Order: sequence, then C-alpha cells, then structure tokens
Amino acid sequence: MRPLITTLFVLLFLLVKSHDVFIAYHVNKSVTVDITPEQVDSVLKSGREFLNKGDLQNAVYCASTASATAKLAKDKGKLKNSFELFKSIALEKKDYKSARTYLLWAMEYRDSLQTEENTRKKVKSEMQYAFDQKEETEKLQQAKVNLQQLAQSRQQNIVLVAIITGLILVILFSISLFKRFRLITRQKDIIESQKTEVEAQRKIADERRVLAEKQSEIIHEKQKEILDSIRYANRIQQALMPSDKNIEKLLCALKQRDAIGP
Repeated sequence: MRPLITTLFVLLFLLVKSHDVFIAYHVNKSVTVDITPEQVDSVLKSGREFLNKGDLQNAVYCASTASATAKLAKDKGKLKNSFELFKSIALEKKDYKSARTYLLWAMEYRDSLQTEENTRKKVKSEMQYAFDQKEETEKLQQAKVNLQQLAQSRQQNIVLVAIITGLILVILFSISLFKRFRLITRQKDIIESQKTEVEAQRKIADERRVLAEKQSEIIHEKQKEILDSIRYANRIQQALMPSDKNIEKLLCALKQRDAIGP
C-alpha cells in the first residue's frame, strides 16, 4: 500500500512541475504573487469579468495570479477554479488543445478533491464508528457499573430492611416485656395489697376473737354470778316458804273448817 501511495505522490509532483511549465509556456510572462489566498476567489471573479468583456490578457493574468497563489497555498479547490478559467480563456482563443489540457487538469483536481472528500468522509466515518464503539463500550461499562451499583444498593437495602426489621422486633419484644413486667408488678402490688388487707382482716378477726373470748368470759362470769344469785335466792325462798306437805295439811285444815262452818 505504501509503495503505491509513494508512486502516486511522485506522479502528482511530476504533473505539478509539468503544469508549471505549461502555464509558463501559455502565459509568456512571469507572475508576481501579491495577493493572499483569501483574495483568490475575487481575482478569479475579476478574470471571468475580463473574459466576458473580451479582455483576454487581463483574464489570463488574473487566472495566472490566482493559480500561482492557490498553488502556494496548496488549495486544490481554487486551483481547479483557476484551470477552469484557463480552459474558458483557451476556448475563447479557440485553442482547443490547451482547453482540453486545462479541462483535464481541472478534472484531476476535482477528482482529487472528491477523493480527499471521500477519504475525509471515510476517516470521519471510521472515527465516528470508533467513537460510537467507544461510546457503546463506555455505555456498556457504565451499564455494568450501574448494575453493580444497583445490586449493591439492593443488597444494602436488604441489609437495611433486615436491620430495621430486627430493631422493630427488638422494640416490640422490649415493649412486650415491659408490659409483662408492668402487669406482673401490678399483679404483685395487688397481691401484696390483698395480702396486707388479709393480714389486716386477720388481725381484726383475731382482735374480735380475743374480744369475743373476753366478752364470753365476762358473760360466763356474769351468768355464773346470776346463777349463783338465783341459787342463793332459791335457797332463801325455800327456807322461807313452807313445804308442799305442810301446804297440803294447811289446805286440808282450811277445807274442814269451811265444811264445819264458823
């Protein structure tokens, strides 16, 4: 591939040299380049105007000046336009051979421009393809990174949910234990209160029992005293009252007296 490119460059160099000889032969005077590459299009426009007016000498001068400036600037597009102006001048002179030569040169530069444009497009396409490939690779890598980050995020979320769930369970268990402790404490307080109340009631019952026993003893003593008094009174009564036998005798005597009369 490189030898072919080198050969093409050599041929192009020889063609340019022959082109310079060709221009010097047809212009028949030296051209002093006193314009800038940006002024080439204006000079070519002036050359076309001279050609339309029939001023071939000034038209040739404009074409030569533009061609020399474009050659120094290595601007193939402006060289092509210069050769097209040379072709038009040659046709005006009815120099068909020179016109054909200029046309070939213009076509060669046009083809060269098209080749460069195609090469530029190809390079641009290849660069765009490489850029797209690189961008696609970066997108794939970014997608992979995103997937890894998503997986890590999901794993972190799972761990976080597990931790939160564990904390909630611990809190619920703690609340349950606290409620149970409060319930047990309350029940214990109730039992202690009931126990205290039972002890108080037992103490009251014991006091009442003791009091009842004391009252029973007092009643027993009073009853004994009363019984003793009754016995003593009965004895006195029995001592004072006659016996039943004496009463019967007295009743019989009274009945006999009543029967006899006074």
